[in-house]
Amino acid sequence: MAVSPLAGSLAKTIGKAMSKLFLDATLTRDVPGVIVDPSDPSPPTQAIYTCKAIEQEYGAMDRAMGLVTEYDIQALILATSFKDVNGVTANITPLPQDRITIRGRMLTIVAGGSGGNPPVKSDPARATWLCRCRT
Repeated sequence: MAVSPLAGSLAKTIGKAMSKLFLDATLTRDVPGVIVDPSDPSPPTQAIYTCKAIEQEYGAMDRAMGLVTEYDIQALILATSFKDVNGVTANITPLPQDRITIRGRMLTIVAGGSGGNPPVKSDPARATWLCRCRT
């Protein structure tokens, strides 16, 4: 995939300018556990990242066109706001089935292939991630 000339410094500028308008949030991702015995795989562990995000309902047009379901909600995440558990900036791309918690409400990014709007998309500057979620 080609990198946009808008990515990088513009994403940082947008992230810095918008961070006060976005809410504290977390992104939780299941990652494979450490396999000690191949015949007894361990359960997944969770990777947790803090971030800045906002949520909002989809519009009536998206629903009428069948692009989203009545249960879908969108979460917009500032791409440069991800930090790992140690507070270190992390370069994360949200994935289907990741969970985003905003104001105590957990949203799950829809699975790929569910039709309609894609589960995750970004703007040309890669400043934000728009995630199609369900509660």
